[in-house]
Amino acid sequence: MPPTPAEPRLVLVTIDGLRASSLGAYGNTWFATPGLDRLAAESLLYDWRIVQSSDAQAQLRAWLAALGPGAWLLTDDAQAAATLEEGGDSPRLADVTLVDMGLPRTPAKRFEQTRAAMACAHFLDALPTGDAPAWLHLGVLGHAWDAPHEAALALCEPDDPAPAPSVSPASGGEADADARFAQGCRYAAQVMALDACVEALLEGLDTQLGAGRYDLALAGLRGYALGEHGVVGPADASGPYSEARHTPLVVRRADGDGALLRTGALVGDQELAGVVQRSGGLPGREALPLTGGGWRGLRTKDWLLIEQDARRELYVKPDDRWEANDVATRCEEALERLRADLGAQCQ
Repeated sequence: MPPTPAEPRLVLVTIDGLRASSLGAYGNTWFATPGLDRLAAESLLYDWRIVQSSDAQAQLRAWLAALGPGAWLLTDDAQAAATLEEGGDSPRLADVTLVDMGLPRTPAKRFEQTRAAMACAHFLDALPTGDAPAWLHLGVLGHAWDAPHEAALALCEPDDPAPAPSVSPASGGEADADARFAQGCRYAAQVMALDACVEALLEGLDTQLGAGRYDLALAGLRGYALGEHGVVGPADASGPYSEARHTPLVVRRADGDGALLRTGALVGDQELAGVVQRSGGLPGREALPLTGGGWRGLRTKDWLLIEQDARRELYVKPDDRWEANDVATRCEEALERLRADLGAQCQ
């Protein structure tokens, strides 16, 4: 058993394309995510981690700034590796390891044969000794949906449209209901594969670092639109809607602090250091400006405002979790107040 360090080692796992609505801990009842749900039950769960920029590289740099200098990274995403090696104004990583497995041509036969599973295995094999933070970034949801095809088919009833056995991530404009259902089945299968990978990763970390001897933070880097609001694809293809901007975030402390607790604090990009660092305190903001793709928005505890040119949309939060009911024409006073706040924050 390794000796207990003065402060537990931090392990960060970020998954690009993992939306909050896909986890049972955030209300999903369509398919099972037992590994991630168990992790959430052992962790402090952040109900409202809101991605402020739809650009993946901006999000990677935000997490890098939160970790501070000296962290070690392994990723399956070449662009992420290049961004984090450059660092820019953010602290420098101690080392960046790129696991280049190529893109699969067919779905895997089992969850443990997926790209994500192989990246997790590489992470455990290459994990350096010492107390420096270790970061695993998975970009697989944006590159290859290689979960077993049978997992997607299992979500279909006899009369449902069956998804095709493709490994290409869903993308494009608004599709018909059958196409959206099939895309949702494929995405769900990929999340189930990731769930199995996370379970195996945690077992491996318990063996190598010692159960209860490290802090673990797991987060979606960005979400993924599956036909809501007329868009299918990663966050940079959509506006500031929750399917793209609301991502899961759980932090499991070695001492069990925060287990079985949830916080409704608004967590943006600048609050990430307070999430992962033990001395950071409980983060939270009153308002978060959102940018990307020609849109801009403002998320507060009570509202989501979205603007594009002359178009305005307003949604009541947290009741309208997935922006189904635009109330801009019925709440004009709130709309104008939020527009003024957004203009002030974007100057």
